[in-house]
Amino acid sequence: MIQAQTLSVDAGFLKRIASGVFSGSVHSLFDRTINLHCRENEELFTIACVELDNGPNTLVTDRKRFQNLGIAVDDPVFVRDGALFIGQALSLSWQQAKQWECRLPAYPGKDQNQEEHLF
Repeated sequence: MIQAQTLSVDAGFLKRIASGVFSGSVHSLFDRTINLHCRENEELFTIACVELDNGPNTLVTDRKRFQNLGIAVDDPVFVRDGALFIGQALSLSWQQAKQWECRLPAYPGKDQNQEEHLF
């Protein structure tokens, strides 16, 4: 099993895995991302390689690629002993990770012309 470190993680995703309430399966996988289906809330979460940016429901790892790890669609995903496990192939620890929170820009004030903000 490959052990990887989490560099940054979405605040909500971190709260969910740190509480131990995350189980599901691999939804889809690509060279630089693994998408997880969470059984508890039916949402998709993403495990991303180091080359990608932070995002909602995303955990960024120190891995450069996810190819040839032996991970397959429908592999089980679960939290145990302070790590997120992806099947029998990958475990991710998050204790040193930076927490990321989405900060949306302020919506224009009511005195501003809304049309100037349309595409």
